[in-house]
Amino acid sequence: LNHLFSLEFKDKGAIKCPVFVMMITGGKTNQKQNRLYSGVIRHKNVQTCAFGSVVLYLFHRFHIQGDAFLDFTLNQNLFDIKLVRGKKK
Repeated sequence: LNHLFSLEFKDKGAIKCPVFVMMITGGKTNQKQNRLYSGVIRHKNVQTCAFGSVVLYLFHRFHIQGDAFLDFTLNQNLFDIKLVRGKKK
C-alpha cells in the first residue's frame, strides 16, 4: 500500500476533485523500472467509478472478511501490504 496516494486537482472548478494515484514499479508495462504512475478520478456514474470500486473492495476486505485493520502510525508498516492479494500457495 505504500505505492498508493491521493492528491487533488487544483483550479478545476468549484467542486473538489480528488485523484487516486498508484505507482507502477514492475511488470510488463515497466520493464526498465522507471517510476510510472496511473491515476483515477471519480465518475458521476457510481457503477463505472474506479475510485469507488477500490473503496468498496477495501471496505469488504477489512469489515466483511475481517482482515486486521492497518496500522498507519509508521510508514514502514504498509510496505509489505498488497492492495490486491493473490491466492495463497
